[in-house]
Amino acid sequence: MVTYADRSYLDTGDTDFTVGKKLGTATVPGCDDTPNDPDGAVPEGRVTAYAVEGTDPAVAIAVGDTPAEAILMKVR
Repeated sequence: MVTYADRSYLDTGDTDFTVGKKLGTATVPGCDDTPNDPDGAVPEGRVTAYAVEGTDPAVAIAVGDTPAEAILMKVR
């Protein structure tokens, strides 16, 4: 899951999309679902958000370190 522009997005697993222009930065929330395991916590992170050609960013974005590595995320 990532958040961008006050919306939450989930990975769709879809691979048929075209990455558009860079939108900004999406946030990957931290996770500590095993509070008694000090090595299990994952800190909050950041990733680049890209538009998906032909789709409103309020519906879907792509996220990744580069456009070639971006994955499709849809609003939940």
